[in-house]
Amino acid sequence: MGIAIMDGDELIYASVKSLRPFRPQNRLKKAVKEILAKLILEYGVTTIVAENGWVSQLKNQLFDAAFSAIKETAKQKKLPFHTHTPSSIRKIVCSNGKANKKETARKIAERYPELTIYLEQDKRWKEQYWLHMFDAVAVGLAHLVPSRNF
Repeated sequence: MGIAIMDGDELIYASVKSLRPFRPQNRLKKAVKEILAKLILEYGVTTIVAENGWVSQLKNQLFDAAFSAIKETAKQKKLPFHTHTPSSIRKIVCSNGKANKKETARKIAERYPELTIYLEQDKRWKEQYWLHMFDAVAVGLAHLVPSRNF
């Protein structure tokens, strides 16, 4: 699960939290809620935004459980919850709704050079892992500054 915390378009925190060890779904949902509760408290999060993967190939049980936990956490914490589709995010960030994850990551790294070290990895699995973080940053940017192209 990619996570980005932003203040305006300033990137405060970006990371990936691995959820695979938390299967089955009930353990995964609990883990996601705990991760989010800690970040909300630590960073004073005021809005939660997620990529709405329901319309993409991301639909699977792991994604469904995590998405549900994110939505439930927002409701429990009384925080606004917004979603954006992958194509709308990429259209805003890359000016191309059909851009792929790697192209999106490059665009994000141009804006936040400190993330460049996560672009090129020596193993494919590492590259896939860090692309989740770039997706989270893209979601945040698309939500916060939707009228601006990058």
